[in-house]
Amino acid sequence: MKKYLVYIALLFVASSCVTAPNEALQEMDDEAVAVINEVALSLSAKPDGLVSSLYDATGSLSPSGMDAGESSFKVSVDMPGQKPGPPNRGEDKNVQITVDYRTGVHTLTFDRELTDTAVTKTLSAVYKYVYEDNNGRHLFFPRRNQDRIGNISFVGFKNGIVQGPKHRTGFQRTDSLSFTGFGRDKGAIQVRGNTYSQGYFNYNAVENTLVRTYKAEYQFEDLQINRPSVENRNLTTALSGSITFKTTSMRTNGADTLKTKFEGKVEFNGDGTALIRLRGYSEPYLINLNEGNFYEPEHRGR
Repeated sequence: MKKYLVYIALLFVASSCVTAPNEALQEMDDEAVAVINEVALSLSAKPDGLVSSLYDATGSLSPSGMDAGESSFKVSVDMPGQKPGPPNRGEDKNVQITVDYRTGVHTLTFDRELTDTAVTKTLSAVYKYVYEDNNGRHLFFPRRNQDRIGNISFVGFKNGIVQGPKHRTGFQRTDSLSFTGFGRDKGAIQVRGNTYSQGYFNYNAVENTLVRTYKAEYQFEDLQINRPSVENRNLTTALSGSITFKTTSMRTNGADTLKTKFEGKVEFNGDGTALIRLRGYSEPYLINLNEGNFYEPEHRGR
Protein backbone atom coordinates (compact mmCIF):
# COMPACT_ATOMS: atom_id res chain seq x y z
CA MET A 1 0.00 0.00 0.00
CA LYS A 2 2.82 2.44 0.80
CA LYS A 3 4.43 1.86 -2.60
CA TYR A 4 1.06 2.40 -4.28
CA LEU A 5 0.44 5.70 -2.49
CA VAL A 6 3.88 6.92 -3.49
CA TYR A 7 3.08 6.15 -7.13
CA ILE A 8 -0.23 8.04 -6.91
CA ALA A 9 1.64 11.02 -5.49
CA LEU A 10 4.06 10.89 -8.41
CA LEU A 11 1.18 10.98 -10.87
CA PHE A 12 -0.15 14.08 -9.13
CA VAL A 13 3.20 15.84 -9.36
CA ALA A 14 3.70 14.86 -13.00
CA SER A 15 0.39 16.17 -14.26
CA SER A 16 0.59 19.38 -12.20
CA CYS A 17 -3.15 19.85 -12.71
CA VAL A 18 -4.67 16.45 -11.98
CA THR A 19 -6.83 16.04 -8.93
CA ALA A 20 -5.44 13.30 -6.67
CA PRO A 21 -7.68 10.20 -6.87
CA ASN A 22 -9.95 9.73 -3.88
CA GLU A 23 -9.71 6.77 -1.55
CA ALA A 24 -12.21 4.65 -3.50
CA LEU A 25 -9.81 4.55 -6.44
CA GLN A 26 -7.15 2.88 -4.31
CA GLU A 27 -8.88 -0.45 -4.81
CA MET A 28 -7.73 -0.32 -8.45
CA ASP A 29 -4.23 -1.36 -9.41
CA ASP A 30 -1.50 1.17 -10.17
CA GLU A 31 -1.66 0.81 -13.93
CA ALA A 32 -5.43 1.26 -14.15
CA VAL A 33 -5.15 4.55 -12.25
CA ALA A 34 -2.26 5.63 -14.49
CA VAL A 35 -4.31 4.88 -17.62
CA ILE A 36 -7.29 6.88 -16.34
CA ASN A 37 -4.88 9.74 -15.65
CA GLU A 38 -3.42 9.57 -19.18
CA VAL A 39 -6.82 9.38 -20.89
CA ALA A 40 -8.21 12.26 -18.81
CA LEU A 41 -5.32 14.54 -19.79
CA SER A 42 -5.31 13.33 -23.40
CA LEU A 43 -8.97 14.34 -23.80
CA SER A 44 -8.81 17.64 -21.91
CA ALA A 45 -8.45 21.28 -22.92
CA LYS A 46 -4.79 21.25 -21.89
CA PRO A 47 -2.36 22.15 -24.73
CA ASP A 48 -1.75 18.48 -25.63
CA GLY A 49 -5.37 17.32 -25.25
CA LEU A 50 -8.28 16.54 -27.60
CA VAL A 51 -10.38 19.59 -26.71
CA SER A 52 -7.36 21.80 -27.40
CA SER A 53 -7.00 20.13 -30.83
CA LEU A 54 -10.70 20.77 -31.52
CA TYR A 55 -10.20 24.45 -30.74
CA ASP A 56 -7.28 24.52 -33.16
CA ALA A 57 -9.10 22.57 -35.87
CA THR A 58 -12.19 24.82 -35.82
CA GLY A 59 -10.41 28.13 -35.12
CA SER A 60 -10.30 30.96 -37.60
CA LEU A 61 -7.34 30.71 -39.98
CA SER A 62 -5.79 33.81 -41.53
CA PRO A 63 -2.42 34.86 -43.03
CA SER A 64 -1.23 35.78 -39.52
CA GLY A 65 -2.02 32.37 -38.03
CA MET A 66 -4.89 30.66 -36.21
CA ASP A 67 -7.25 32.34 -33.72
CA ALA A 68 -8.68 29.60 -31.51
CA GLY A 69 -11.01 32.12 -29.88
CA GLU A 70 -12.86 32.76 -33.16
CA SER A 71 -14.88 30.20 -35.08
CA SER A 72 -13.70 29.22 -38.56
CA PHE A 73 -17.24 29.60 -39.92
CA LYS A 74 -19.65 32.53 -39.82
CA VAL A 75 -21.25 33.11 -36.43
CA SER A 76 -25.01 33.56 -36.35
CA VAL A 77 -26.00 37.22 -36.12
CA ASP A 78 -28.48 36.57 -33.32
CA MET A 79 -26.15 34.34 -31.26
CA PRO A 80 -26.70 35.44 -27.62
CA GLY A 81 -24.11 35.79 -24.88
CA GLN A 82 -20.38 36.39 -24.82
CA LYS A 83 -17.81 34.08 -26.38
CA PRO A 84 -15.76 32.66 -23.48
CA GLY A 85 -13.06 31.35 -25.81
CA PRO A 86 -10.62 28.53 -25.07
CA PRO A 87 -8.89 28.25 -21.68
CA ASN A 88 -5.34 29.52 -21.25
CA ARG A 89 -3.29 27.52 -23.73
CA GLY A 90 -0.08 29.53 -23.67
CA GLU A 91 1.53 31.80 -26.23
CA ASP A 92 2.10 30.86 -29.88
CA LYS A 93 5.43 31.85 -31.40
CA ASN A 94 7.26 31.34 -34.72
CA VAL A 95 3.95 31.13 -36.57
CA GLN A 96 4.10 30.34 -40.28
CA ILE A 97 1.31 29.51 -42.72
CA THR A 98 1.38 28.41 -46.35
CA VAL A 99 -1.29 27.42 -48.87
CA ASP A 100 -0.99 24.86 -51.68
CA TYR A 101 -3.38 26.12 -54.36
CA ARG A 102 -3.25 22.80 -56.19
CA THR A 103 -4.40 20.61 -53.30
CA GLY A 104 -6.16 23.15 -51.10
CA VAL A 105 -3.95 22.28 -48.11
CA HIS A 106 -3.27 25.06 -45.60
CA THR A 107 -0.18 24.28 -43.48
CA LEU A 108 0.29 26.02 -40.13
CA THR A 109 3.41 25.62 -37.97
CA PHE A 110 4.08 27.19 -34.57
CA ASP A 111 5.69 26.75 -31.16
CA ARG A 112 3.67 27.11 -27.96
CA GLU A 113 4.77 27.64 -24.36
CA LEU A 114 2.73 27.61 -21.16
CA THR A 115 3.99 28.05 -17.59
CA ASP A 116 1.76 26.85 -14.76
CA THR A 117 3.21 27.41 -11.27
CA ALA A 118 6.46 25.40 -11.20
CA VAL A 119 5.76 23.47 -14.41
CA THR A 120 6.66 24.60 -17.94
CA LYS A 121 5.08 23.00 -20.99
CA THR A 122 6.48 23.61 -24.47
CA LEU A 123 5.33 22.11 -27.75
CA SER A 124 5.83 22.40 -31.49
CA ALA A 125 3.01 21.77 -33.94
CA VAL A 126 2.37 21.21 -37.65
CA TYR A 127 -1.28 21.47 -38.71
CA LYS A 128 -2.78 20.80 -42.12
CA TYR A 129 -6.28 21.99 -43.04
CA VAL A 130 -8.47 21.46 -46.09
CA TYR A 131 -11.64 23.57 -46.28
CA GLU A 132 -14.53 22.62 -48.58
CA ASP A 133 -17.97 23.98 -49.34
CA ASN A 134 -21.06 21.76 -49.26
CA ASN A 135 -20.30 20.58 -52.80
CA GLY A 136 -16.75 19.47 -52.00
CA ARG A 137 -15.01 22.41 -53.68
CA HIS A 138 -11.82 23.72 -52.04
CA LEU A 139 -11.91 27.06 -50.26
CA PHE A 140 -8.52 28.77 -50.42
CA PHE A 141 -9.51 31.79 -48.29
CA PRO A 142 -11.46 30.36 -45.33
CA ARG A 143 -11.58 33.57 -43.30
CA ARG A 144 -12.99 35.48 -46.27
CA ASN A 145 -15.47 32.66 -47.03
CA GLN A 146 -16.61 31.69 -43.55
CA ASP A 147 -20.24 31.45 -44.64
CA ARG A 148 -19.35 28.88 -47.34
CA ILE A 149 -17.41 26.36 -45.20
CA GLY A 150 -19.19 23.00 -45.11
CA ASN A 151 -16.46 20.52 -44.21
CA ILE A 152 -12.97 20.63 -42.67
CA SER A 153 -10.27 17.96 -42.88
CA PHE A 154 -7.62 18.40 -40.19
CA VAL A 155 -4.34 16.60 -39.51
CA GLY A 156 -2.40 17.89 -36.53
CA PHE A 157 0.97 16.74 -35.22
CA LYS A 158 2.21 17.95 -31.82
CA ASN A 159 5.25 17.02 -29.77
CA GLY A 160 6.37 18.58 -26.54
CA ILE A 161 7.95 18.43 -23.11
CA VAL A 162 6.66 19.13 -19.61
CA GLN A 163 9.39 20.07 -17.15
CA GLY A 164 8.92 20.22 -13.37
CA PRO A 165 11.25 20.41 -10.36
CA LYS A 166 11.79 16.62 -10.18
CA HIS A 167 10.05 15.22 -13.23
CA ARG A 168 10.10 15.43 -17.00
CA THR A 169 7.51 14.13 -19.45
CA GLY A 170 7.44 14.07 -23.24
CA PHE A 171 4.64 13.40 -25.71
CA GLN A 172 3.80 13.08 -29.39
CA ARG A 173 0.26 13.29 -30.73
CA THR A 174 -1.27 12.99 -34.20
CA ASP A 175 -4.93 13.90 -34.78
CA SER A 176 -6.57 12.94 -38.09
CA LEU A 177 -10.08 14.37 -38.00
CA SER A 178 -12.86 15.26 -40.41
CA PHE A 179 -15.65 17.71 -39.55
CA THR A 180 -18.93 17.75 -41.46
CA GLY A 181 -22.10 19.78 -41.03
CA PHE A 182 -20.71 23.33 -40.86
CA GLY A 183 -22.87 24.37 -43.77
CA ARG A 184 -26.13 23.46 -42.08
CA ASP A 185 -28.14 26.06 -40.18
CA LYS A 186 -29.10 23.52 -37.51
CA GLY A 187 -27.86 20.25 -36.08
CA ALA A 188 -24.60 19.04 -34.61
CA ILE A 189 -21.22 18.93 -36.30
CA GLN A 190 -20.02 15.36 -36.89
CA VAL A 191 -16.42 14.39 -36.08
CA ARG A 192 -14.76 11.24 -37.44
CA GLY A 193 -11.17 10.05 -37.35
CA ASN A 194 -8.50 8.92 -34.90
CA THR A 195 -5.71 10.03 -32.61
CA TYR A 196 -2.39 8.32 -31.96
CA SER A 197 -0.29 9.40 -29.01
CA GLN A 198 2.80 8.23 -27.17
CA GLY A 199 4.98 9.58 -24.42
CA TYR A 200 7.17 9.04 -21.39
CA PHE A 201 7.36 10.09 -17.75
CA ASN A 202 10.57 10.27 -15.71
CA TYR A 203 10.61 11.02 -11.99
CA ASN A 204 13.91 11.30 -10.14
CA ALA A 205 13.60 10.06 -6.57
CA VAL A 206 16.24 9.55 -3.91
CA GLU A 207 16.29 5.75 -4.16
CA ASN A 208 15.68 5.27 -7.89
CA THR A 209 14.09 6.74 -11.01
CA LEU A 210 10.53 5.91 -12.02
CA VAL A 211 10.16 5.64 -15.82
CA ARG A 212 6.88 5.10 -17.62
CA THR A 213 6.25 4.94 -21.39
CA TYR A 214 2.91 4.58 -23.15
CA LYS A 215 1.19 4.40 -26.53
CA ALA A 216 -2.51 5.03 -27.12
CA GLU A 217 -4.97 4.92 -29.99
CA TYR A 218 -8.35 6.70 -29.98
CA GLN A 219 -11.10 6.04 -32.54
CA PHE A 220 -13.80 8.66 -33.20
CA GLU A 221 -16.90 7.03 -34.61
CA ASP A 222 -19.78 8.74 -32.83
CA LEU A 223 -18.48 12.14 -31.69
CA GLN A 224 -20.62 15.24 -32.12
CA ILE A 225 -20.06 18.92 -31.35
CA ASN A 226 -22.98 21.11 -30.39
CA ARG A 227 -23.12 23.83 -33.03
CA PRO A 228 -23.84 26.89 -30.79
CA SER A 229 -20.94 25.93 -28.53
CA VAL A 230 -18.57 25.85 -31.50
CA GLU A 231 -19.72 29.29 -32.53
CA ASN A 232 -19.41 30.60 -28.97
CA ARG A 233 -16.02 28.84 -28.52
CA ASN A 234 -17.00 26.84 -25.45
CA LEU A 235 -16.03 23.35 -26.59
CA THR A 236 -15.65 21.69 -23.18
CA THR A 237 -19.47 21.68 -22.88
CA ALA A 238 -20.05 20.95 -26.57
CA LEU A 239 -19.18 17.25 -26.91
CA SER A 240 -21.57 14.30 -27.02
CA GLY A 241 -21.31 10.73 -28.29
CA SER A 242 -18.45 8.35 -27.56
CA ILE A 243 -14.97 7.20 -28.58
CA THR A 244 -13.00 4.01 -27.96
CA PHE A 245 -9.35 3.65 -27.01
CA LYS A 246 -6.51 1.14 -26.60
CA THR A 247 -3.33 1.72 -24.60
CA THR A 248 -0.08 -0.16 -23.98
CA SER A 249 2.45 0.90 -21.37
CA MET A 250 5.64 -0.14 -19.64
CA ARG A 251 6.66 1.01 -16.17
CA THR A 252 10.15 0.62 -14.71
CA ASN A 253 10.74 1.38 -11.04
CA GLY A 254 14.26 0.39 -10.04
CA ALA A 255 14.66 -3.27 -10.99
CA ASP A 256 10.90 -3.83 -11.44
CA THR A 257 9.34 -3.70 -14.93
CA LEU A 258 5.65 -4.07 -15.75
CA LYS A 259 3.97 -4.14 -19.17
CA THR A 260 0.19 -3.70 -19.47
CA LYS A 261 -2.60 -3.28 -22.05
CA PHE A 262 -5.98 -1.66 -21.56
CA GLU A 263 -9.06 -1.00 -23.67
CA GLY A 264 -11.99 1.22 -22.90
CA LYS A 265 -14.68 3.65 -23.95
CA VAL A 266 -15.32 7.32 -23.22
CA GLU A 267 -18.87 8.71 -23.21
CA PHE A 268 -19.22 12.50 -23.44
CA ASN A 269 -22.01 14.06 -21.36
CA GLY A 270 -22.37 17.45 -23.08
CA ASP A 271 -21.75 19.35 -19.84
CA GLY A 272 -17.96 19.52 -19.71
CA THR A 273 -17.52 15.99 -18.36
CA ALA A 274 -17.11 12.49 -19.77
CA LEU A 275 -17.40 8.97 -18.36
CA ILE A 276 -14.45 6.63 -18.88
CA ARG A 277 -15.02 2.89 -18.72
CA LEU A 278 -12.07 0.50 -18.59
CA ARG A 279 -12.71 -3.03 -19.79
CA GLY A 280 -12.54 -5.33 -16.79
CA TYR A 281 -13.65 -2.69 -14.28
CA SER A 282 -17.33 -2.37 -13.47
CA GLU A 283 -17.49 1.26 -12.33
CA PRO A 284 -16.94 4.26 -14.66
CA TYR A 285 -15.01 7.36 -13.62
CA LEU A 286 -15.80 10.97 -14.42
CA ILE A 287 -13.40 13.25 -16.32
CA ASN A 288 -13.42 17.04 -16.12
CA LEU A 289 -12.60 17.99 -19.71
CA ASN A 290 -11.41 21.47 -18.86
CA GLU A 291 -8.72 20.47 -16.36
CA GLY A 292 -8.22 16.74 -16.96
CA ASN A 293 -9.27 15.83 -13.39
CA PHE A 294 -10.95 12.48 -12.70
CA TYR A 295 -13.05 11.08 -9.86
CA GLU A 296 -15.98 8.81 -9.13
CA PRO A 297 -19.31 10.17 -10.41
CA GLU A 298 -20.86 10.37 -6.93
CA HIS A 299 -17.92 12.54 -5.78
CA ARG A 300 -18.49 15.12 -8.49
CA GLY A 301 -18.26 18.66 -7.19
CA ARG A 302 -16.93 17.73 -3.75
